[in-house]
Amino acid sequence: MIAAAVRPNDGFVYALTEGAGLFGSPNKGNSWQPPANAAALGVSLLMDPKVPTRLFAGRSKFGLINGGIFVSIDSGKLFQSIGLVGVTVGGLAVNGANTRLFAAVYASGVYVSPVS
Repeated sequence: MIAAAVRPNDGFVYALTEGAGLFGSPNKGNSWQPPANAAALGVSLLMDPKVPTRLFAGRSKFGLINGGIFVSIDSGKLFQSIGLVGVTVGGLAVNGANTRLFAAVYASGVYVSPVS
């Protein structure tokens, strides 16, 4: 496992694995299920601290897989690309006011974007 997050309101657990993608557990780890299109995710995971149903994920650029930043606004059921396609996003963070998303990109630097 590379990263984990727990929703504070219901204890749902997310586990980001290396290679297999993102898995979710509604029962504190007794059983696991992957979200619909999260199999290719696998570098970084960030649960929005103010909106726990919103997840940000970073993906590696590898072979035919484009990298970039992805977001899910429905508790990880569906992820969509929101930028930095073609790079490996190794880390994600938001500022204290939850108005900016920071992405650490391998061999490139740190990028900043507003959080809507």
